Amino acid sequence: MIREPSNMDNLTINVMLKDGTKFHGMDVTSNPFGQHERVVSFWFGDVIRMYPMSEVEFVELVPGAA
Repeated sequence: MIREPSNMDNLTINVMLKDGTKFHGMDVTSNPFGQHERVVSFWFGDVIRMYPMSEVEFVELVPGAA
């Protein structure tokens, strides 16, 4: 289980869905792992994408350069 980081500055997310779709270096939302929900969310252009954890194969938080 990946814990939500306390400081979201300079952080991106890599996500791979079970269908093989990959998202790399996406900007995280203020709460990328939902609150009381089993979802992963991130910015995709100017919209927020949300995927239930049941569709997610792999998630990686990537710290950015300060």
